Amino acid sequence: MRDLNKSLYFFNFFIFVVCILSGSAFSQPITLIENGISKTTIFVKQEVITATPGETAAHKKLRESVKDLVYYLEKITGTKVGLITKSPEDHDDYIPILIGDYAIDRFGPTKKTDPYKQSWRLVISEKGIGMIGQSEESTTHAIYEFLERIGCRWYMPGEIGQVIP
Repeated sequence: MRDLNKSLYFFNFFIFVVCILSGSAFSQPITLIENGISKTTIFVKQEVITATPGETAAHKKLRESVKDLVYYLEKITGTKVGLITKSPEDHDDYIPILIGDYAIDRFGPTKKTDPYKQSWRLVISEKGIGMIGQSEESTTHAIYEFLERIGCRWYMPGEIGQVIP
């Protein structure tokens, strides 16, 4: 029973954080997980999550950050979160989390540019959540910014150095 109460606490905390994040953009809160049922799916292009010979360090980092996003969302909520490599379609039954090009298609590119391609943008709206970067590396920054905004913290390597809600 204690584990159930702990799980419900973290679930309610997650919903609270998402509502806080979305509160300034519009009046309706975004619910990603409700009563243990996922209302979200992550969309990213296949080439982002496919390892290729000779890939850049930035590409590998982006691939691993997408895996981290899935892992930590599932760990926080105790619910399976889907990862799809096809273009998202508009559905009323889920809130898409769009990464990279899919996010650019829906929300547009970063508003500002940087000569070193470090600009990124995190969009949270009723149309979904978008993690957009001017480069693969800056898209990674948007992903970890989202995770930090919902309460994830990494102070040192290993389980002892992380705080996951």
